[in-house]
Amino acid sequence: MKKNATASAPGKSRTVIIIILSAAAAAVLLCAVTNPLYTVFVTDVAYSDTVLPPLFFLLSKLLEAAFAALVASAALAVTAYSKTGGSKAALLFIPAAAVILFKHSLNLLVTLLLGGFDSYTPDDLVYTLLGAGTDLFIVCAAVAVAMPMTDALLRKNAALKKAYATAGGKKFSLLDGLYPFDGFPALKDPVLAGAGVFSLGIFLSLAVSRIIYDISYGAPESAAGYVDIAAGYLTDILTGAAVFTAIYFILKAALPRVLPADELRRDGGRA
Repeated sequence: MKKNATASAPGKSRTVIIIILSAAAAAVLLCAVTNPLYTVFVTDVAYSDTVLPPLFFLLSKLLEAAFAALVASAALAVTAYSKTGGSKAALLFIPAAAVILFKHSLNLLVTLLLGGFDSYTPDDLVYTLLGAGTDLFIVCAAVAVAMPMTDALLRKNAALKKAYATAGGKKFSLLDGLYPFDGFPALKDPVLAGAGVFSLGIFLSLAVSRIIYDISYGAPESAAGYVDIAAGYLTDILTGAAVFTAIYFILKAALPRVLPADELRRDGGRA
């Protein structure tokens, strides 16, 4: 049993690494492709009135949400993996944090390449570090919720499993309540509770940024302006919901690859 678990460890780690690499790919597309092209299209009079600016704005928002969902999924998969026997799984938090720093650093680099390095100011570095720090804080908050919930669940399941075995009753899975998910959104599940905290953090960070911008810009001068403001906050809410939904499906695919296979089989394949 122990030998099999050890032999499968590289495959478990590989699953998390694939998620992290996918996040890095999303960051490259976002920072080096869609964001620069959006800036070009929105500022060039030849394209500003075409479909290209809203199209690339949407693509940037989708890639931003995809990046966030992938990073959170990697961190939460590591949490589930480490709590169910992956003693070195916590090391996988390092590349998860690194990809956040990579994304914000790349965004700064591309901005300076396009605008010229002579346009650099210390504020650029401050905003870059603030953005990366915010993302890291949200990820850590999600993990801080998921880890103790996972601990408590596994202790309870271990006791129940022992009781069932002693009584000669039905077999009980250590993963009951952790995986498979009991519907959607199933926020009582430890990893999905973490996903909920992460998605809420994403929404709050967007909303706070929007509030700061709205205050600095001033009150709208027309009804259309208020509609735009309302639409902006609605977009932030939908972004948070979309991130949670994406995390749900990513983890639904990833967790069977990182959790103990014997317990998954014993669970009977519920979905």
